[in-house]
Amino acid sequence: MPHDSRELIRLAFERAKETGRPNWYRMDVGVLKNRILDVTDRGFRESEYGVRSFMEFVRGHSDVLEVDETRCPPAVTLRGEHEQPESASESVPTKVRPDLWRAVMDFAGNTRYVWDSNEGVAKPESDCPAGGPAIPTITEEQFTKWKSAFANSVDEVDQDARFREWVENLRPAEFLAGRVKHRWNIHLKKQVESHLSAWFQEQNLPIPSDLLDTVHGARHSPDDELRRRLIACVRAMSTDELKRVQIPSSALLRLKL
Repeated sequence: MPHDSRELIRLAFERAKETGRPNWYRMDVGVLKNRILDVTDRGFRESEYGVRSFMEFVRGHSDVLEVDETRCPPAVTLRGEHEQPESASESVPTKVRPDLWRAVMDFAGNTRYVWDSNEGVAKPESDCPAGGPAIPTITEEQFTKWKSAFANSVDEVDQDARFREWVENLRPAEFLAGRVKHRWNIHLKKQVESHLSAWFQEQNLPIPSDLLDTVHGARHSPDDELRRRLIACVRAMSTDELKRVQIPSSALLRLKL
C-alpha cells in the first residue's frame, strides 16, 4: 500500500524545516521529489498514486501545495505555513531621498558628506562651508554583509549562477533576475533607511519627514505579467499549436522534473 501522499508532503517539508532555512516552506519541484524519496527510503513511485509524472502528482495536491509554474524549474509552497515576506511589494512605492542615499552609499568614492542643518540636506563637505555632523557612509565590507543577509533569505529556486555571482562580486542590481532584483531593492532601501534613522537619533537630530520619497509613476517588473500571459496562451492552445511551440534549449536544461 502506498503511503498517504499528503503525509509524505508534510514530512518532506518538515525535513526542509529542520535545516534551519528561513524559507523552508518553499522549494523547487525536483527538491520536493528528492525529499519525498528520502523519507520513503527511495521507495516513492508516482504511478502508485495513479499519475504518470511527479508534476502531475504535485498538481493533484493543490489543496496543500501552491504551485508556481512561472518559474523554471517550477516551485511549490506549502499552503498555510508562510507569512507574507518582508520583501512583498509595497502598496505605495518609496525611495530614500537622493541626497541622503548618496551620502550613505557612495563608498566607492572619497567624498565626505555632512548634514547641513540650515538647509536640511546632505552635502559633500566641500560644499558646506559652515560644516556639520559627518554622515556615516557605509564601507564595502558593510555593503557585503547586507548582501549576504539578503542572500540567506532568498529561496533555493532563485539562486541561479547569476545570483551567486552577484553575491560574490560587486555586480550591479541589474545583474539580478527581475523578481529578485525587486526584492533586493526593497531590502537595501530598508537597510539605508535604518542606517540613517539610527544616525539622526544618535545626533539628537529630527529624522526628516521626507526621508522616504514617494516614487511617482512606479511600475512593477513586467516579468510576472509576461509569464502569466504566456502560461495563459499555452493553456488555450490546441495540441497542434503546442507541437509548434519553440522553447529555448537553455530553458529545457534548467527544467528538472
